[in-house]
Amino acid sequence: MSINSTINIDLTKGKTVPAIVIGSGLTGLTVTDTLVNKYNLNNVVLIEKFGSIGGNSIKASSGISVSNSEQQHALNIKDNSDIFYKDLINSYKLSNENPLLQKLSIDCNMAMDYLNHDIGLSLDKISQLGGHSKRRTHKSSNGIPPGFEMISNLKKRIIDNPNVDIQLKTKLIDFNIDFSNGIKTCMFMDLETGKTEKLYTDNLILATGGFSSNKNLIKNFLEAEINKPDYNSKKHDIIPKELILEKLDSLPTSNGEFATGDLLEILLAKPNLNFDFKDLAEVQIHPTGFIDPKDPENPSKILAGEQLRGNGGILINPLTGARFVNELDTRDKVTSAIFQQNIPKDRVLLVLSEKGAEYNMDTIGFYQSRGLIKKIQINELFEDEKLKEKFVSELRSYSILKNDRFGRDLKMNLFEDDLNESSDIYVAEITPILHYTMGGISINEKGLIIDTNSEVINDGLYCAGEQSGGVHGKNRLGGCSLLESVVYGLTVGNEIGSKYN
Repeated sequence: MSINSTINIDLTKGKTVPAIVIGSGLTGLTVTDTLVNKYNLNNVVLIEKFGSIGGNSIKASSGISVSNSEQQHALNIKDNSDIFYKDLINSYKLSNENPLLQKLSIDCNMAMDYLNHDIGLSLDKISQLGGHSKRRTHKSSNGIPPGFEMISNLKKRIIDNPNVDIQLKTKLIDFNIDFSNGIKTCMFMDLETGKTEKLYTDNLILATGGFSSNKNLIKNFLEAEINKPDYNSKKHDIIPKELILEKLDSLPTSNGEFATGDLLEILLAKPNLNFDFKDLAEVQIHPTGFIDPKDPENPSKILAGEQLRGNGGILINPLTGARFVNELDTRDKVTSAIFQQNIPKDRVLLVLSEKGAEYNMDTIGFYQSRGLIKKIQINELFEDEKLKEKFVSELRSYSILKNDRFGRDLKMNLFEDDLNESSDIYVAEITPILHYTMGGISINEKGLIIDTNSEVINDGLYCAGEQSGGVHGKNRLGGCSLLESVVYGLTVGNEIGSKYN
């Protein structure tokens, strides 16, 4: 169904349009906005199988990671693309260089300029997330979650633009390429009526996101990887794939029900086109998803944004009252440490001081309203006196000692000097959750899809965002999903737009 008043596109007439964008998350919206507002391209079609715009991007809460920003300069944070790239490669783990990943560190300022000046976001509050050596993850200080703010502002720029036709509850079910003229024939289904339509385009952009809600697909990719003759679980894997497979059925997810990888299955069914796929068995398990006390077994969890730890939060084993990890290590290492605690259902405590909660109140307020985080006195948290004493001692030593025993460098919003059993703290129960799939369709630095020989399959067939593979490797750093969406969304939009200019 169309959600805007555009009438210049009739899906039944067989017209060839300049661009069809599949997926309305941040990547798809950035491509669409660039085409219709920068290049004034007519007859752009935006397809979304869900009933609303935004995808998983709309849920992002920590921000977008950018180095050498004006906002960093104002806070005297010294950072640059080389430092950023080093952090990215350390998290990537598969090699010492990756042009697709380096592009994020180089083009991040282009993305920030676009978000600041074109989209109108301040992004003036900066946090340091796990695996980053600098404070560089930006969000606006207005209290609006960054993903929601980006999607909302882009939606306003696109939804009433007469150059774009937005079709919701519409699914791409197949496409073919005429290599004599480059035209793609796309077959769509209206998910409300079951009616199918064809549309023709010069440029097809696949931006449908990941597949973290499709456990069968994840299981197939994990098993295929494990069964390879040269598979070595100790090679680069912080969390062995056998362990992920063992826990898969019980792992909750932060993803929407739409994150099913339909497009991957379409491409896998086209062996004649020789599509290449990278890192399909690389799945990110985020260490902190909220346990809702009212519905603790719900398989869908709200993410406890990484900025909560970056801005002062610590993790506590509820059976010992002690910390067990550097909370600002990479996500795979923090998740692995939680698994190693051998706690029933892998549930640990996220604890913040009053100062930490106040600093994060733009998000803490929302979490409190949902009952996910609560303000309590320490003596309400533990009944056992020895456990209570250990917990108080742990919080005191964390706040006082300069040399952290787990190697945490950044400490802010510490617990009060006279902390005691009557002191107020903020506490949430959290657990690891399926969050992101690093694997997907192989692309080059222009976002063009390539084959197993690294050759472009067709000049006009693009992929960007979580649907692509080969960017993040073994572990994605926080704030880099939004960054990838904007960087590659702008790249693809500019590549296509420049053809018509």
